[in-house]
Amino acid sequence: MCFKYMSLRNPERLLEIVYRHQLYAPTINELNDIKEGYVRFSSTISNDDKKTLLRRLYNETYVVSTTCETKSFNGHMFAIYGDCHKGCCLKFYVTSLLKTNIRCDVPWIEKKVDYDSKIKEISKIDDDTIADILKIKSKQWKDESEIRYIKTIDKGKRPYLKIKLLGIYFGVKVSKRVFNMYNAFIKGFDKNIDVKHLTNKDIDFGFEDE
Repeated sequence: MCFKYMSLRNPERLLEIVYRHQLYAPTINELNDIKEGYVRFSSTISNDDKKTLLRRLYNETYVVSTTCETKSFNGHMFAIYGDCHKGCCLKFYVTSLLKTNIRCDVPWIEKKVDYDSKIKEISKIDDDTIADILKIKSKQWKDESEIRYIKTIDKGKRPYLKIKLLGIYFGVKVSKRVFNMYNAFIKGFDKNIDVKHLTNKDIDFGFEDE
C-alpha cells in the first residue's frame, strides 16, 4: 500500500488522478531536492559513458515518490507536501508493470529509498545503475520512509504511473465547503473511493502523550 501527500492548489491535478487512476511522473530536475541524481564516478568509467548516463538520468528518467504504509497520517508530511494541511493524502496501490513482460515493455523499477550521508560512487554501469542512484537520499529525508517508482525511456511521451486509487483524505485546514465540493465529485465518479475530512485525532504529530 502506498500514500502520497499533495497540494490542492491545482485542482485539475487531483481530478485527473481520480478520473484516470494515474500519477504524474516528474523528471529529476522537477524534484524538490537539488542533490537528486548527484553521483561520483570512479576512474573506471569513461567520459563518454559518464555523459550518456547523465543524459539519460536527467533527461529520460521519471520518478514517482510515495511513502510506505502507515497506521496514521503523518503531520510532518502533511505540512510539507500537503500544503500545511490544506491539501490531501492519496491511498493507493500500483498497477503499472513492475517486471518485464513477454512484449519486453519497459517496466517501472520499485526502490525503497536508502538514507545515507555519503554520495554514491559509480564503478560500473548496467541496467540498474540509474535506479540505484535515485534510491539514495541524504539522511535529512529519512523520516519520509520513501518508496520510489523509476522509469528510464527514450525521450518521447512522458510515462504515468498507473494506480488503483483507494482513498483520498483531506487535511484539517481544508474548508468544509471545499471538502464537500471534492467529495461530491469523487463519489459521483467512483463510490468505491474512500473520502474523509481528517481531524487532528486522525494525524500523528509525533507527541507520545497524544
